[in-house]
Amino acid sequence: KYVGKFYSDNYDNNLKTYLSLYPDFVNYTDNIVESYLVTNVIASYELKLESYLKNIKFQFQVNNLFDNLYASYAIGKEFFPAAERNYLIGIKIGL
Repeated sequence: KYVGKFYSDNYDNNLKTYLSLYPDFVNYTDNIVESYLVTNVIASYELKLESYLKNIKFQFQVNNLFDNLYASYAIGKEFFPAAERNYLIGIKIGL
């Protein structure tokens, strides 16, 4: 997933201009959340059964495969880091 750069407020690239005109306008100088690329992988395998269970599906997921450090969200001067690499394992049983 690729997300391009975006701003943490509604001032966009005008923040520096506002701060030069009104030095106490806000108490931060950086409002750009840098672009990022994150890779997630999902693998699954389904077994078809002929008993009282119709099927069993196994699923394995890795989010942020390359363990990139990035801010996924921001409001004003507050930047929120995204989760580091994490794993999910699941089993789905069809009756």
